[in-house]
Amino acid sequence: MGQSLALFGPELLQVPGPIHGLGPELLQVPGPIGAELLRVPGPIQGTEKSMLGITLKGISSLALPAALAWFSAGLCPAAPAQSKTALKGYAFETLYAGMYFGGTTFNGGATPCPGLTMDGSGNLYATESAGGGNGPGTIFEYTPRTNTLATLYSFTGGADGYDPFAGLIMDSSDNLYGTTFWGGVNGLGTVFEYSPATTTFTTLYSFTNDDGSGGYPAAGLVMDKSGNLYGTAVGGSGSIFEYSPATNTFTTLHSFVVAGDPEGADPVAGLIIDGDGNLYGTTDFGGTYGHGSVFKFATAATMFTTLNKFTSLYSFTGGDDGGYPSASLIMDGSGNLYGTAYEGGAAGFGTVFKFASSANTLHSVTTLHSFTNGNDGAGPQACLMMDGSGNLYGTAKNGGSQGYGTVFEFAPATNTFTSLYSFTNGNDGACPCAGLTMDGSGSLYGTTLYGTIFVLHPISTVVPPSGLHHPGGPQLPAPPPITGSTL
Repeated sequence: MGQSLALFGPELLQVPGPIHGLGPELLQVPGPIGAELLRVPGPIQGTEKSMLGITLKGISSLALPAALAWFSAGLCPAAPAQSKTALKGYAFETLYAGMYFGGTTFNGGATPCPGLTMDGSGNLYATESAGGGNGPGTIFEYTPRTNTLATLYSFTGGADGYDPFAGLIMDSSDNLYGTTFWGGVNGLGTVFEYSPATTTFTTLYSFTNDDGSGGYPAAGLVMDKSGNLYGTAVGGSGSIFEYSPATNTFTTLHSFVVAGDPEGADPVAGLIIDGDGNLYGTTDFGGTYGHGSVFKFATAATMFTTLNKFTSLYSFTGGDDGGYPSASLIMDGSGNLYGTAYEGGAAGFGTVFKFASSANTLHSVTTLHSFTNGNDGAGPQACLMMDGSGNLYGTAKNGGSQGYGTVFEFAPATNTFTSLYSFTNGNDGACPCAGLTMDGSGSLYGTTLYGTIFVLHPISTVVPPSGLHHPGGPQLPAPPPITGSTL
């Protein structure tokens, strides 16, 4: 290969922000590309190719080999289609134990937990929240190849913040961004940046009593193609905010009014953003029937639109349809939204749901699965992840064969739900309350509330990238070289 393809590298490819709308069929690179050379920061939610905001320099078409890309995921990542053959299941492995990922429990019963963000080399980043002997919390890096965990930053509980229990996102320069729920100059939480390259921590913003947000950000952030950061806060009845690093400007875009308002209240979950800059999210409480809502915020028009007013489009009643959606959404290439509800469903233990879209207007909802508190699990409170074939992966905090939560897969094409693993509260941990991250081999990485980092390896003919090693397991062989580069 004549020169390496560095994502966001100025010499070949410039992507100014997170990519929304990227399906594996939309991004093509002629010839081979090493997994370590392609990085996509942040969640990947599909829209249209024209919305990607990608500038190509010297490449007529860009192709992503489906099984080779590694995706970093701040919130709820999508993953490339996997070239699996005769998948027989998953092998579970505990990578690291003795951690604590819990946060505050909110009205709907959910406890936000940080998921893992993966860089282009397969390193995992996350925050460890206060509690469990961690003081005010930490930012850490876990390297699967060497089974090493390094604490990158320890919060002091002062101006830098306290209790970072939301996930991180990564920009084009590998800088990490996140929030703390408490602390900061005014004790109402912070927005922060950490640079692994320079080991520099910066408090970008401390929430105030006068900024209109109410403070207390419980979720992670999302970045637009201009580098602006968006998030939610739960102080008062909650808010949507924007922070611009370029101008050091904080703006409260929308304040939720009261818990009984049809808009909803308590936006515990993070946001996603489409190619037009529209923000989508959920509220954990409120709405017409008090069981939460789904909303859209159009940043260009500065106009808030409730997509799910419970009367005109759909109503979470807390019955068969579910209630208390406490996780962020994901979007497929057709603009359909998928999520989880912590309670409700046919058996009362939560749901996986889909909102179908048409002309950018949500008009119907389908309950894809109702949890039974059996082997399938109960209480899903984390966002879903979608692979390149449209299959959904997630976690349920409770239930399963041992009662300590599950990892599951739902295949919309066949309407098939599969429980991939049930936690035992042993060395594997208990209560997975964060979303999953998938690498290029199809391995699923996640965390449990008490208190592990884990991976599920697909049992198939595909192997992870070169020499990937996990403690307690064999050294895995490197994949065969790919030839025929045209770069």
